[in-house]
Amino acid sequence: MHSSSQLSPQRGAYTRRCNVPANGAAVASKSSRRSVRLCRPAAALRTDVSSATKDVTADIMRAVMVLSLKNRLKQYQSVEADVSCDARGLLDGRFNALSIDGRHWVTPLKMTAHRLEVEIGTMQVDYGRLLTERKVSMKNIPAGSVRIHLSSKDMGNFLAHPMFQRAAETAVQGQPFHFDRDSVQIAHDSHGGQVHFTGTWAANGQRYRVLMLPGQAGLCGGRPQLQVGAQHICEGGNMTCKVPRLLPRALPTSSVPWP
Repeated sequence: MHSSSQLSPQRGAYTRRCNVPANGAAVASKSSRRSVRLCRPAAALRTDVSSATKDVTADIMRAVMVLSLKNRLKQYQSVEADVSCDARGLLDGRFNALSIDGRHWVTPLKMTAHRLEVEIGTMQVDYGRLLTERKVSMKNIPAGSVRIHLSSKDMGNFLAHPMFQRAAETAVQGQPFHFDRDSVQIAHDSHGGQVHFTGTWAANGQRYRVLMLPGQAGLCGGRPQLQVGAQHICEGGNMTCKVPRLLPRALPTSSVPWP
């Protein structure tokens, strides 16, 4: 297609004339010095509509996720979400990925986190319900990962959380282990760090100092398993040098992968 442009001396109007090929790839306008009608290929229009739909839907999904999280938190500094999708996948209600980043979260049950990073894979949602009701109704169980950054205070709140307390009811030889919420200390070193805290074993009423260490990867190359040991705290705060046999796999976290 050949075109020429000229500036008309009448009222400064800009006129564009198009010479259109016979295959109809574009439609010529009836030129006028005062008005111009520029036509675009249908394919380009479809691309723009698809792109706009994708962007609007991604914005809706992002807003719904952020609002849902904020409504469930007691306190937060920031809640951010990022959505990856394409126009073709949206026809089936498919989102390629969802990322969530949060800072200084506090739940109603006082579980806290300095930072959370969530990565979720392909999600299949009810597309109509998302657009009309602003609700995310999942049609599949997506895979993903979570990285949680905890301070000493956050870790203490985690140990005191009702979910963890239920697990601790049978933590050591079927007997409860009561954690001291404010005793948590996190030490960072070249070996991956250590977590120390104290608690009382209900079976004998004695207090123990518990140490958690990152373990070594398994033979199949799996993630390292958390290692847990404990020392008995004698009267006066002194600790024995021998790790009691009652805690070879004492705590409910002993088989949890080190984050």
